[in-house]
Amino acid sequence: MLFFPNLEHQLIELGESIDQARKLARIVGLTKDKAPETDEEWQEFMAVWENTCDDSVGK
Repeated sequence: MLFFPNLEHQLIELGESIDQARKLARIVGLTKDKAPETDEEWQEFMAVWENTCDDSVGK
């Protein structure tokens, strides 16, 4: 999995929490070069997506 520390830092500067910025940067890393293709890739993506969305509810 790719890690984007600059993106994470920029998201924090824009007001995201450290945890949320890390999750959003992970989503970018999972989809940067190609969309998920295998069941395993989709499961990983959906787990990250759901976790990220759950933390955004109520904001």
